[in-house]
Amino acid sequence: MRVRELFEKLGLSANHISAKAMHIKEHNLTANIVVPTIELNASIDTLTMSQTPFIGWALGQERGIEFLDEEHLQPLSIAVNAMRYAALEMDQYFGNEMAD
Repeated sequence: MRVRELFEKLGLSANHISAKAMHIKEHNLTANIVVPTIELNASIDTLTMSQTPFIGWALGQERGIEFLDEEHLQPLSIAVNAMRYAALEMDQYFGNEMAD
């Protein structure tokens, strides 16, 4: 499966995919640790853990989800929560695919 196919199955629009690719490039200009660019035509096996916060941000923006504490009062670490959200979504998708 290609990264583009995964993103489409997760419901990410082309706009959010493009925006997050640009966000990674901007991040890399000032970061100590460079995050690999997400290649949409690459195999999903090329996705890295460092890319999951960007995927989670895109999913959250697409679905209108904010990364807040359980009481929805205080913002938590957006990077960590976005990463957790992306991992959960991809895990649910792959769990369903493996069961089929």
